[in-house]
Amino acid sequence: MLIKAKRIVTLVLIFIFTCTIFPGTSSAKNSDSVTVEQAKRNIIFQIIWDMKSNEKCPWRGKIVKLANPIEVYDKTDSLYSYIFNLTVDGQPAGFIETSADKDEYPILTFSYAGSDMNESQITELKKDPNTKAVSEKVVLITPGYHGIKQDLADGSARIHTESDVIEISKNNNHPDKKKNLPINNDARKFRDTIDILVGDIGLDNDGVTDNLSFETGVGSAGGIAFVPDLNQITSSLWTGYSGCSPTSAANIMLWWSSRYPQLTNGLSNEQLLLGLRQAMGTNNSGQTNVNNISPGMKSFARNQRFFNADARYVNATWVDYKNSLSRGPNVVSFLNQTYYGTHSVTGVGWYEFFYNGSSLGHQYMTVHDNRAGTPAECYIAFGSNYQGLYIDEFSPMGFF
Repeated sequence: MLIKAKRIVTLVLIFIFTCTIFPGTSSAKNSDSVTVEQAKRNIIFQIIWDMKSNEKCPWRGKIVKLANPIEVYDKTDSLYSYIFNLTVDGQPAGFIETSADKDEYPILTFSYAGSDMNESQITELKKDPNTKAVSEKVVLITPGYHGIKQDLADGSARIHTESDVIEISKNNNHPDKKKNLPINNDARKFRDTIDILVGDIGLDNDGVTDNLSFETGVGSAGGIAFVPDLNQITSSLWTGYSGCSPTSAANIMLWWSSRYPQLTNGLSNEQLLLGLRQAMGTNNSGQTNVNNISPGMKSFARNQRFFNADARYVNATWVDYKNSLSRGPNVVSFLNQTYYGTHSVTGVGWYEFFYNGSSLGHQYMTVHDNRAGTPAECYIAFGSNYQGLYIDEFSPMGFF
C-alpha cells in the first residue's frame, strides 16, 4: 500500500509485513478493542499529522517503513496496546505505541529514534537458559517501557527487561481484575475520523476534509536543551541500582551545574547519585518514597552550600507541567505502575497537537528515562498510561 502526502510534505509509507515479530498472540475481538487494521491507521495518521504540523519532524520527506505490530498486554492479561517500530533507509527511526482500547486517545508513547521491543530485542530478552517458559508475551512495565513476561511451569513468572529481571512468585502471578474505561465519546469520534482515512493523503479521495484541523493543524512544543540522560547504575558506594528518583534528580543537578558549577563541583556521577540517594532515603532496592523527592533535592543542594535552594511539588495538570518547565527540568513520577510500582523520569519538554482547536488527548510529556534501552527522548501521553502523577521541580536559588 502506498500513501502519498502532498501540499506540505511528500511521504511514502510502505507497510512491510514479512515476519511475525512476536508470534502466538491473538487479535482483539471485543467491540471496544482496536483491530490491527485500525491500529495501522492510527499510526499513519500520527505520522502525517506530525509531519504537517511539526517543522522539525525527522520523518519529514522520508520514506518510512512500518514493521509488524507488537501486541502488548497489561497486568490484567488484556491486550493493552500495539507497538509499531519505524525505519528509514533500513535504520531504526523510532516507534509509536497506540492504544488497543477505543476509549483511550490513540497515541500513548512515541519516539523519533531507536526502536522498542523489535524482533532482535525480543530474541535477546528470551535467551536466559534457566527460563523454560510455558507462555510468553510482551507486557507493559511503565509508560514507554516494556518487557517479556515468561510464565513458568511451576506457576511463577519472570519478566525480562533491558535493565533487569522481575521475579514473580506463584502466589503473586495472577491477573488483576480488569477495569473497563468509561466511554470517551471524544476519543471515539476522533478515531472515527482516523477510520475514514482510506486514500492518498492530501488528495480528494483521502476522506479528510479541509474544514478539519488535520489539514491545517498545528503543533506546539517547548522544552529544555542539553539535559543529561543518565541511566541507573550499580556502584560499590551503595547496594543495588542507583534508583529512578535519584537518577532523575541527578540529571537536573547536572543541568543546573552548567550555570552554577558549585552545585556538583568535585563530585563524580557516582558521588552525586550517592548524595541524592542519601538525601532521599532511597533503599537498597532503589525505591524512594515519592514524598521524599522534593525534600531530598533541597537537602542535597543546601549541603552543597546553596542555602536558598528549594524544591516543591507541582500540581499535576497539563498547564502546571508546562509552566514548571519554564523554570527548569523536573522530576515526573508515574504512580502505581503495573509491575514496577512508582517510576520517576526527568521531564525536559512538552509537545501538543491541536485538533479542531483543542489539544486534549494529544498532549505529550518529553522525558529522559533512566533505564538501558530507552531512547534519549520519549514522548508520553499526558493523562494516560498511569494511575497517578507527581511532578517535583527544583531551583538552586529558590523560587521568587
